[in-house]
Amino acid sequence: MGNINVYYPKELTESAKSYPVVVMVNGTGVYSSKYPALFKHLASWGFIVIGNEDPSTCSGSSADTTLAWLLNENENPDSRFYQKFDEEHIGFSGHSQGGVGVFNAINEQPHGSLYTCAVSLSPTQLDLAEALNMHYEPDKTNIPVFLLAASVSAFPLPAPS
Repeated sequence: MGNINVYYPKELTESAKSYPVVVMVNGTGVYSSKYPALFKHLASWGFIVIGNEDPSTCSGSSADTTLAWLLNENENPDSRFYQKFDEEHIGFSGHSQGGVGVFNAINEQPHGSLYTCAVSLSPTQLDLAEALNMHYEPDKTNIPVFLLAASVSAFPLPAPS
């Protein structure tokens, strides 16, 4: 799974409040370390943002392991995240292969029931995902999901001349 990357509000260590969390799931070859601008931006809005460097995120397993790590840190008195994580407000976002991982983490992984909303950006198309052995069932999802995707037929290419 590689490293876990965490960004958080500047005042977290001095504050007595808890913060909502966004778990980020990367697409193929675009690990969380490539998202510093997005992670910093979300942290500036008051979120703890966490992701990892997994090259194969479609199962949602590494996202679940990453969330489990943060859950443990929230209970560890020696951690900077001790009682800083609002377990009632956990969001989830991923793109491409990570968009598939969003649905699988919510629907198939042990901590899936903790998510309260999700964003799936251009998840791998269902038929292609099946061909690549990245099965997922978005219709099983029972939390609000913002899904952003397009089909090739929506933007037809001109015929070659």
